[in-house]
Amino acid sequence: STTGYSLTLSQPLTEDQTWYWRVDTRRSDKILTGPVWSVTPASIRPPRYMEKLGRGVVAFYQGNGNVYVGWRLTGFDPADIAFNLYRNGAKLNSTPIANSTNWLDSNVNIAQDNTYYVRPVRHGIEQPPSVSYTLPANPRQCQYLNFPLSTIPDAPGSYSVRYVYAGDLDGDGEYDLVVCRDCDSLATHKVLEAYRRDGAFSLAWSFWARISRKPIPWSSILTAMAEPKC
Repeated sequence: STTGYSLTLSQPLTEDQTWYWRVDTRRSDKILTGPVWSVTPASIRPPRYMEKLGRGVVAFYQGNGNVYVGWRLTGFDPADIAFNLYRNGAKLNSTPIANSTNWLDSNVNIAQDNTYYVRPVRHGIEQPPSVSYTLPANPRQCQYLNFPLSTIPDAPGSYSVRYVYAGDLDGDGEYDLVVCRDCDSLATHKVLEAYRRDGAFSLAWSFWARISRKPIPWSSILTAMAEPKC
């Protein structure tokens, strides 16, 4: 009888490898072959939820003709992935970049626009290019994205930036920016604006909020009016 019988493995199962086993029934006159089972350990784990993001290529001017270029390594990338980096269609690296996701580009002609993108390399074969990033001509020397904020129509006063949030608003795999601006003269008036990472203005909402100290329903404590501006 095999009732209550268990078998302890001598070593743990390796993930992403399929394992097989079979239990045969042994009788006095013959052996009855049992069915074959299989299991792949990685397949029994719950899925890992991640954003579907692109490479997020950015370029910052560092001065003296030097441009820092960085891009994103995603959670879906295999361990052996490498990259080729291009500026204005010309490859900058002689061999695939395998141990970094950034590059210092030197002797760059900053009097013109410079467009950068990367192409992943797997087993010596280039994959499709990433979304490109264009560093405009005569850029400022900085280590952050900068762009002018839009003018607020019919503004009751000046506005100051309070918060900036990053998120993919349009599903293209690249982060956009949501900017929260407070009115300096009217504390209850705020503006939320959406910008693409290249600074292109996307959408704005204005709303006002009234906070009451009276014991009134929660739905009346914060009143918001959303008005798309463009």
